[in-house]
Amino acid sequence: MRSMIKYCCTMAFLLSLALPQPAGASEANSPFSHSVELQLGSFFGSMDELVYEKGQILDGMQRDNVALCLDETGRVTEMRINEYKKGEQNLGLNVYVAGRAFLIALVREAMVRGDKRFEEDVLSRSLAVMKVHGYEFTGYRARIYDMHSYFRESLRLLEPGSVEGLFPPDMPVYTKVRDEAPVRYAIGAHVVESLVADGCIIEGEVERCVLFRGVRVGKGARIKNCVVMQGSVIGDGASMENVITDKDVRVGADQRLRGAANFPVYIAKGSRVL
Repeated sequence: MRSMIKYCCTMAFLLSLALPQPAGASEANSPFSHSVELQLGSFFGSMDELVYEKGQILDGMQRDNVALCLDETGRVTEMRINEYKKGEQNLGLNVYVAGRAFLIALVREAMVRGDKRFEEDVLSRSLAVMKVHGYEFTGYRARIYDMHSYFRESLRLLEPGSVEGLFPPDMPVYTKVRDEAPVRYAIGAHVVESLVADGCIIEGEVERCVLFRGVRVGKGARIKNCVVMQGSVIGDGASMENVITDKDVRVGADQRLRGAANFPVYIAKGSRVL
């Protein structure tokens, strides 16, 4: 039931975009706006669309994926849970557009039957009586299902066009503002192909890294292909490559940490490597 609630929350968010707006209100900046219009036309009376992408089933996804079978009109005819076949698949993105009343009815019926899995127990068994169409999403998306995929997708933000794809100007992402002082680059600091958040102090060398707010890289330290989270401190002369540090990690002076591109070293929140 927990996973069902998660998916229902996703749909509830999309439905909030679909609610009628006051006169003069701007249109919601959503790639699913055409789906919303369809839902308004049907007065929230059905499950309308299931969002998917075309892609391969990677090794880490074999136990957590939903592949869709579509007919010539784009209607979803089958949902294959944890598909194992090779080749390009229509992979669900856990995003749905549904009518509010219809969604509530689905959840109530599932509770009566004791169903716990939204996709497997509810949707896939109802495709014969529901009109569910697939909507192929071709914009920027990232699948994070293990430590390696998180590391890969984080560094993918350094590639040209990735940030623009994730944060397009016409669809801004609003979040809590926590402004800090601008990044301070000391004399002798060297930064290449990196995302550095405000509040950071850089005295060493940073190459192809993602640094969260308030990170400090000490004098003579060298970090490469790393994801360093908020408030972490890399001591003077330390060296790190292919490392993920959680929040408030302290790496002591002259320490050496090195993982592999496909197997990064992870340092837990608040850890001390001295």
